Amino acid sequence: MDYELVSSNAIQHKKAREPLPTHGQFLSVIEYILCQHLPSVLHAQEVMYSHVTDPRDDSMLLEMRKLSKKQNEIMQQFSAFGQERYEEDVQVEREEKNEVEEDFWHQFKTGGKS
Repeated sequence: MDYELVSSNAIQHKKAREPLPTHGQFLSVIEYILCQHLPSVLHAQEVMYSHVTDPRDDSMLLEMRKLSKKQNEIMQQFSAFGQERYEEDVQVEREEKNEVEEDFWHQFKTGGKS
């Protein structure tokens, strides 16, 4: 791997860095977090912690356990959202790569003629 000394105690990779997500990708993540994920988490935590009278009471512990499962479901949905975005990105990259390869082979077969 190639490295470049940037300062006396920082080393940086010379290889190309991964491009930043597009504006639309940023917006879809921000929209999901602010409009779906965050309200769900805040509501679950509000319900979970606002009615705790005796944290040692068995019925209260069971209720908190149920609410904890609900919160875990919300986090799993967030993870699934991230996985979907990743799979979409991989698919787009795969399609772009295929287009480049098809164009290359077309140019190769036709001798550069369209």
